[in-house]
Amino acid sequence: MAKIKITQTGSPIRRTDDQRATLLRYAEGTWASFVAMTDEGSGLPADSLKFDGTRSIQTSTTNIGAYMWSTVVAETLGIIEHDEAVERLEQTITTLESMERHEESGQFYNWYDHRDGAKLTIWPPTGDPIGPDGPILSSVDNGWLATGLQVVSNAVPEVADRHKQQVVAAEGELAAVVVRGARVILRVDLTRSRQRHVRVAADLVFQDVQRAG
Repeated sequence: MAKIKITQTGSPIRRTDDQRATLLRYAEGTWASFVAMTDEGSGLPADSLKFDGTRSIQTSTTNIGAYMWSTVVAETLGIIEHDEAVERLEQTITTLESMERHEESGQFYNWYDHRDGAKLTIWPPTGDPIGPDGPILSSVDNGWLATGLQVVSNAVPEVADRHKQQVVAAEGELAAVVVRGARVILRVDLTRSRQRHVRVAADLVFQDVQRAG
């Protein structure tokens, strides 16, 4: 399979071999933490990891989005192979498809059990209810998930072969990720200004990856 290609925007930053080795070591360590935090069955990363390797039960939409774009970065930097990246992302998307969302807005809730994607109503560390009025909705966290999906849609065409549809929310309004034919399309129903914010966030991720190379 072909490697992921990222289009460069702007002039590359020149670094010494030692600097490049240090940055790659940081990237490898960061990716290793994601691997340790991610459930093998659900493909969802935990919110935190203890020194003894114990994962938290909870995860958030931001955690999931960050894991998705980090998978793309890990392949781009040669830390993992393309097949592994595709397998991991397909597993995560499969779980996303089954996760409960807010019926009226289509948004994902903020907190889920990372082991199976179940919506959390009780905060696992304390046993207290989540939020005074029930599970929390966060347009910010949904926006980060939408950004992660945008990064994946631009970089991993294989996920389009599944012909599935995911609905997420960005900036408090509905965004649809529709898989059609050979590509994934992110359609964000926002004002032009808000669309730009989501796209800029994704572009920054791509630029950082290119500069690290």
